[in-house]
Order: sequence, then structure tokens, then C-alpha cells
Amino acid sequence: MTLRRLLLVVALAGCASTGPTYIVPAERPLSGTAPAWTPSAADTARAERGLRSYLRSLGPQVHDYGNGPLWRRLRDYGRQYVGVMRNGHRVIWINLFATDTPFYEKGSEQQTLVKLHECGDCNAEVYFDVERGIYSDFWESTPLIK
Repeated sequence: MTLRRLLLVVALAGCASTGPTYIVPAERPLSGTAPAWTPSAADTARAERGLRSYLRSLGPQVHDYGNGPLWRRLRDYGRQYVGVMRNGHRVIWINLFATDTPFYEKGSEQQTLVKLHECGDCNAEVYFDVERGIYSDFWESTPLIK
């Protein structure tokens, strides 16, 4: 599948994000990633369907930095979907990043892994096991002021 076609499929998949989304092709890894397989648009749509509920279920593990909990603002975040293998299972590593910070450069999600540190919830990640439909390992950046 060509990169252009892959991006079109992502755009048509109806992902929950209004920010930029990018499926990282296994044959064209980003700087900072080592994808093992390329998630399909259907895989990412399935991962998105339960993401809000999963984050909400974590309760106080998902911090509120004054803008409301992350699960309420998911549409404001960009996504990078990286297909990795964990314990023999195909898993999508979902990297969520805020696009309204001065640290995000438009279009960078197609060149490098977007990682923003010490900025609260401007960067978060979660893993979704495609076969089992299970989310795990939520992480969010730490706040700048502790």
C-alpha cells in the first residue's frame, strides 16, 4: 500500500481525533520508532472506539491539569499509531500529542515520534492489543511545575 493511499485510508477511517493522525508504516519507520507491522485503518478505528472509556476508567491516574481530564479532550489531540509486538501479540502503540503547544511542529508526526516532556497532559500514550481488544500501560507526561 502506498503512503498516499495509507494516509487517505486514515482520513476516511473516522478516527476520533480532529488533530493530525498518522499510521506509521512498518517499512517506513519514524525516527524514534521500530514498528513491526502496519496497523490497518480498521485496526486504528477499533482502538479508538474504546479509548475514551478506557481512559475514563483509570480515574485519578489520568490527571486534570486545569483543562478537564484528557478523556474529555481527546478530539483535540493528534495521534501516531505504531504497530509493535508485545508477548507475541500485535499491539498498537497510540501516541497522543497536543497540537496547541509551542513544542509541536505541524507535520512532524510524519517524520519523527512526537514526544513532549514535562508538559502535563500534552503527551500521553496507551497500548491496544488488537487480538484481545485490551488497553494497557497508560502514560502521560509529568507536569512542568511539580
